[in-house]
Amino acid sequence: MKIALVIDDQPAIRRLLAEILRQAGFRVITAGEGRDALEKMAEWEIDLIILDMKMPGMSGAELLRQIRRKSQNPEIIVITAYSESEVTDQAMKLGVRHILQKPFDVGLLRSIIKRIA
Repeated sequence: MKIALVIDDQPAIRRLLAEILRQAGFRVITAGEGRDALEKMAEWEIDLIILDMKMPGMSGAELLRQIRRKSQNPEIIVITAYSESEVTDQAMKLGVRHILQKPFDVGLLRSIIKRIA
C-alpha cells in the first residue's frame, strides 16, 4: 500500500486531505508542522506528500528543500492560500508539478491523486 504524508497546520484541512487520500487507497500519515513531518519521513517510505506552503515555524519552502535532500523522492502536491508568484516559483524550482490554491477543488485534487497513484 502506498503511503501519503499530509502536512498542514490546520486540523480540518489535514482531516479532509487524509480522507480523500484514504478513499484513493493510500495509507495516510499527518503532520501539523515541518519538523514533525521530517521525523515521520525518517520512519516511513513516503510515496506522496501534500504540503501547505505557509505554516508556523518551518516554512513550506524550507521543508521542501529538506525533503529534496533526502533519499526519498516522493511526488509532492503543494496547497496554498496565497497566490504569490514567489511561493509558486519556489515550489516549481524544487520540482513540484502540482500547486493548488485554497480553497481547492476536491475533484481536481482527486484527479491529480489518481494520476499520481
